Amino acid sequence: MTDKKQSKAVKPTEGEIATALRNPFEPVFNRTLRPKDATLATRGGSSGIWIYDEIERDCHAFAVIQKRKFSVVANEWHINAASDDPADQRAADRADKILSRLPMDQIAVDLLDAILKGYAVSEIVWDVVDGDIAPVAILPRDQRRFVFDIEGKPRLLDWSNMITGVELPERKFIVHRFGAKDGNPYGLGLGTRLFWPVWFKRQSIQFWLVFADKFGNPTPVGTYPSGASEKQKNDLLATLAAIANDTGIAIPEGMKIDLLEASRSGGGSGVYDELLKYLDDEIEKAVLGTTQTTSSRSGGLGSQVSAVQNEVRLELVRADADMLAGTLNATLLTWIAQFNDPDATPPQIAWDVKENEDLMIRAQRDQILSQLGYQLTPEAVRDVYGDFYTQASPTSTAIQTAAARSKTSAHGADPHAPPTVTDLQAQRLDTEAMGDMDAWIKPIRDLVERADSLEEVRDGLLQLYPQLPPARFAQVMEQALIAADLAGRYDILEQAGGRG
Repeated sequence: MTDKKQSKAVKPTEGEIATALRNPFEPVFNRTLRPKDATLATRGGSSGIWIYDEIERDCHAFAVIQKRKFSVVANEWHINAASDDPADQRAADRADKILSRLPMDQIAVDLLDAILKGYAVSEIVWDVVDGDIAPVAILPRDQRRFVFDIEGKPRLLDWSNMITGVELPERKFIVHRFGAKDGNPYGLGLGTRLFWPVWFKRQSIQFWLVFADKFGNPTPVGTYPSGASEKQKNDLLATLAAIANDTGIAIPEGMKIDLLEASRSGGGSGVYDELLKYLDDEIEKAVLGTTQTTSSRSGGLGSQVSAVQNEVRLELVRADADMLAGTLNATLLTWIAQFNDPDATPPQIAWDVKENEDLMIRAQRDQILSQLGYQLTPEAVRDVYGDFYTQASPTSTAIQTAAARSKTSAHGADPHAPPTVTDLQAQRLDTEAMGDMDAWIKPIRDLVERADSLEEVRDGLLQLYPQLPPARFAQVMEQALIAADLAGRYDILEQAGGRG
């Protein structure tokens, strides 16, 4: 036997070591943490985080911030049970029933204010509803009213304590954080990055207004003769001042007034215009991760650049939704389960973030599949394209009926039956369109045979469609539809007992 050294079991070090209290760079006052936001420290002053409310006074900044928030709540939320265990299923059903009574979109938007300010606080109003302990309201609270202790718990500033705040009850306040670094409970919102471009934009607009006033109205210049008295000079100045408001003026005899047109050298208003566009782009990049999602100065909505930018935006939406769900799962969903289903594992909420489908691409794909013989059901048309469409009239689908009857005539039970007019029309269509259909079907058949998945067929069809020759086939279809329409009219007249 060989001697083997018995290795001792290695245990991990428990607890935290690099805590906030041991951090020499952490702003701690009387066991209360302070925000680690350089912009607030240098520009906040007595206003504090309120300076970030000023950012939303800028129309462009407000628009892109709202777009980021609403991009999350535009998606459906759902509750997932922790497992198939009956207790977990009951907890999930109860949570779904409780949350369905609440304005979850507004609650989510309120908490997503953390994107701008770093953190957002909402208070839960609990009550008993249908035998359940449930929130009947979740109300947003002003972030300035809260500070956080060294354990990251919120404390409320009130008249009794405006420095370190008062302790709050458990399971009462939801705190959602964004961009938190090194565990700082205040987070780090986009306001610290948006403050300066918005501030520079506001200053630039002020200069632009002065510029517009300077160049929009010519400057009046008065000339008085040598030896003019002080009264005459003052009268001339008063006349010059009246030019801006009065339609008619009187000037002293011997004095002259000219209008001086300012020179627009150095780029003129274009300098301000380009500067404001640049600042708007910086604001947009900070919030949406890219530019041109709210405008189309270069590239189109259908361009490859636009597609890449939309993908970047979707990643941000998914991240925002996941972080918000994480906050609600750790607080609201857990607390509801603890109050009502203490033996169950708490369920979880999630937002189903989906990419908005390009309906033009979808329509092209559906058209190709239709030409291969596959038709969407009325339910699928309604789900994809909305409730704005009705089934086409019989005459518009006559060509499909003719083709179906042609197959029945060729492969039906009575091959000796005399052909009908519809059969003859279908046979003529087959003859006229055969070459064009072969040109369509062969490359599509080759694509299907080569493909390893339905996704590959889908992508291949979208690439193949522009190469298919539609012109001649469209002419044949037009002639066939006219013939089918005339035949339909003939049948109606015949059934009515008259001939037209």
